Amino acid sequence: MFLLAAKNLLRRKGIASLALLGVGLGSALIIVLLAVSGGLDRNLDQTVGALAGKLVVSPKDALFGGIFFSSGTPLPAGDLDAVRSLPGVRAVYGRVTASLTPAGSPELMLPLTGYGREETDSSPYTPFAKIIQGRAPGNDREIIIGQSLYSSLSFIGRRLEVGQTYPFLSPDGIHAIDLRVTGIYRTGDEITDTAVAGTESLARRFDSLPYGEYSSLAVRVDDPGAVLPVQGAILRDLAGRGPAVQVVAPENLLDPLQASMRVVSR
Repeated sequence: MFLLAAKNLLRRKGIASLALLGVGLGSALIIVLLAVSGGLDRNLDQTVGALAGKLVVSPKDALFGGIFFSSGTPLPAGDLDAVRSLPGVRAVYGRVTASLTPAGSPELMLPLTGYGREETDSSPYTPFAKIIQGRAPGNDREIIIGQSLYSSLSFIGRRLEVGQTYPFLSPDGIHAIDLRVTGIYRTGDEITDTAVAGTESLARRFDSLPYGEYSSLAVRVDDPGAVLPVQGAILRDLAGRGPAVQVVAPENLLDPLQASMRVVSR
């Protein structure tokens, strides 16, 4: 039934619009399905390659492994230091995730990922380093949009254009915060490319998350073939330290997407 539903969603514009217009965290997976539908298996294979050697540490109670939006008990900064010291870990960065709702479109929810200065300055893999049009954000009032999300928004007539400023609802749902779109990025990872990116402090503002806490931790291992041992080491080391965690290899979430894409492409 899921595969048939996915097939219909991707082939009918009216229903596919629900991928972005539907509220609730459950729509996040449909957003990804819509975004990868253009390239089908080619984009999925590219995404799997881009995600190789990566892990996401998130709260045990976070939905979708903590990859989409912000949910669950925040992780303390101490978890970041603990993971960084483990053998086999090349780099680890704290991530803050939130959602953006354009003023005047309360039904539209866009995933926002905030990147810290340490990561954007040192990592060549962030959206900040993968700009294909425009430039990276220069302050907390600027954002960039993933190419897949940009295409999906254009498909339903809700464009966010480079160089334009748009009002987004603040966390209280009453006031508006103006944000300027400075660029479009393409990382090759459809999960990342179906989101908006900005600074960590901007995401904290929209998620109301205090400094010293993170939505998740992004981990890159030394050897992609050693993901499972590192995954186990992280779980053992963080056990009992604070909030219970889960450690997810993002590429594992693509298994049902790959099956859906094979059905759609027939």
